[in-house]
Amino acid sequence: MGTPITPNLFTGFFNNKTSRKGGSIDDMIRERYPKFTKHITSHVFRYTHIPMLAERGWQLKEIMDRVGHKGSKTTLEIYQQVTKDMRKNEEEDLKKIMIGSKFLD
Repeated sequence: MGTPITPNLFTGFFNNKTSRKGGSIDDMIRERYPKFTKHITSHVFRYTHIPMLAERGWQLKEIMDRVGHKGSKTTLEIYQQVTKDMRKNEEEDLKKIMIGSKFLD
């Protein structure tokens, strides 16, 4: 079946030189975007994946289970950012509530 993908193998795939022409993924990104200075690791994808799940309405426990967090503190304090789409949805929801309240008075 092959070798399981571990965080170290994944990070190595992005950052280490490979035998193929062009070097690593990290090298290719830096060539195309010279101002990009971040070191790419597997955790970079957590910073996008977790907010994307939250945007789609996943519950905290579902997200924790998917990414392997035992406690909610890590998920909430480190990874779950409020995205532009979340802000937009918040504003739309608040407008609906405000409009609805006018009809109740």
